[in-house]
Amino acid sequence: MHDLWRTAVRTLERAGVPRSVAMKLTGHKSDSIYRRYAIVSESDLADGVKKLETLLKSDLSEPRKVVYMTGRRSS
Repeated sequence: MHDLWRTAVRTLERAGVPRSVAMKLTGHKSDSIYRRYAIVSESDLADGVKKLETLLKSDLSEPRKVVYMTGRRSS
């Protein structure tokens, strides 16, 4: 049974399912118990780094919109 939970949690995490939803689906009532089954592998870490690099590269290439707040209301 524990292997089934571990597989389900890992699959849900990789699919990007929000933790609160995954916990309902797997029947875990506390975050600490859920995390016991959320095993992170080396490939998971490598994927995370790649995603972060992609985000940072796209963030740097897109122009920023600057909004100035004057503190005054327009009438």
